[in-house]
Amino acid sequence: MAKRTPAANGAGKDRHFMQACHDLLELPIVSVDVGADGGVREWGELATLCAIHAFEPRQNSFEELQRSLTERSQQYLKIHNTGLARTTGRHRLYVTRIPQASSLRKPKPASLLLKRWRQDNGFDVTQELEVDCISLAQFVQEENLSRIDFLKLDTQGSELDILRGGGDFLREISIIKCEVEFVQLYEGQPLFDEVVGTLASYGFRFFAFEEGAEVYGKKIWSDCMFVQSKFTDHGRLMRAAAILIHIGYYEEALWLLVDHGVPVEMYQRLANARIEDITPARAKLWKVFRGSVRRSLKAIGVLQVARRILNSTV
Repeated sequence: MAKRTPAANGAGKDRHFMQACHDLLELPIVSVDVGADGGVREWGELATLCAIHAFEPRQNSFEELQRSLTERSQQYLKIHNTGLARTTGRHRLYVTRIPQASSLRKPKPASLLLKRWRQDNGFDVTQELEVDCISLAQFVQEENLSRIDFLKLDTQGSELDILRGGGDFLREISIIKCEVEFVQLYEGQPLFDEVVGTLASYGFRFFAFEEGAEVYGKKIWSDCMFVQSKFTDHGRLMRAAAILIHIGYYEEALWLLVDHGVPVEMYQRLANARIEDITPARAKLWKVFRGSVRRSLKAIGVLQVARRILNSTV
């Protein structure tokens, strides 16, 4: 399981990492965020190097996202008031008491396990809406996208439907962050094993669990990370490595580049730049002070040896 390195407290600007990306990558980084309720949060300052597409079919959430747009973010972020589904057309959206649990799949009656997880009736359906949806394959065709560097799916049980709607274009996606379930929360919902197996058939490798929920040690859901195992395009490979470093998977990025014969110096340039940005100023000062002390002690040691030599010859 890949280990994620979180950003340190007091993280600074992304100045060094952004410069390294400018120097080493073919930009922009293409990102698609499906289920963007609450905003697009993965990129920070790096968003200015991206072309981001965000999907939110619920009108009130879409309007909130629109209001959050600034003159700057409009340059790299495009919000779509539609859903992604396996097929293009009108689909039924089940709106739940907790809006974030709304889905194109109907919630299942809560089992005893789920009742112990949530006791707020949050999955109760309060409204059924007809919403416009588009398949992933048609979306990339209409937007004239030749690849997606980072795909985030958080659609409450319909993630695999969306992926299957992408067809062979899935091979042109580099990294996927996908919410999966280990127990059915929605009717007919595919679970973790089926998602992993489907993505594996398109060349993806699962490498990490992220945020999730458990009840008495039993996983309910988790965000899962997948990366393409083979790249034939150097530009896609370098963007994938940069994304992995940006979100904290340094070792995963290293082995991805090593497996494809990329000189380790390329990795070091990106990783060192990112570490420079996220290291608090006080830690940098301590590092400089510690180095200065070591050099001083070493110099003192050399002088002491020299004095002993001189004294022994007198």
